[in-house]
Amino acid sequence: IQAKIAAADAHLFVATDRLRTINIEDGTILWEYEPDDSKIPSNGPASEFAPTVGSQSIIWAMGDRIVGLYKNTGEKHWHKDTAGPVQASAIVDDKIVVTTKRVEMRFSDPVSRGTLLSLDLDNGGELWKKDLDGLPKYGPVIGDDYIFVSYGSTGAKIEDLIADDMGLIA
Repeated sequence: IQAKIAAADAHLFVATDRLRTINIEDGTILWEYEPDDSKIPSNGPASEFAPTVGSQSIIWAMGDRIVGLYKNTGEKHWHKDTAGPVQASAIVDDKIVVTTKRVEMRFSDPVSRGTLLSLDLDNGGELWKKDLDGLPKYGPVIGDDYIFVSYGSTGAKIEDLIADDMGLIA
């Protein structure tokens, strides 16, 4: 079984075809969330990425769907369907930033691109969206008033979006 794992507050958050929270000290399963629809791919883990853990919430991406769960109970409080598969996510304050994949046709050839999307952590409402010129391999990373994504193979191109212009800094 392939699993993606995040850790916070003496808990492991283990994502496979469901999300489990395990107490690190004694190994007990504290809660388990099993998606109630067909958004999970049948051929493997729901996400290529680990869940993203905030102070009160945990975010789990399943293909084209993002789910916000209460961290202490596993109860779902919102979900958001995206235009393409979620690639990665980061949490800052009460907002989440995700990268998603989209495919555009360029001269009758499909070209993969990314979208940077910001959501309200409390309700999943879209705050803003920015289409990117390439498909990020790493990020988003948020720090020093910037949002960074890297395209990996080129190594040189980094989006350095100013976080306060994107509504991430109060």
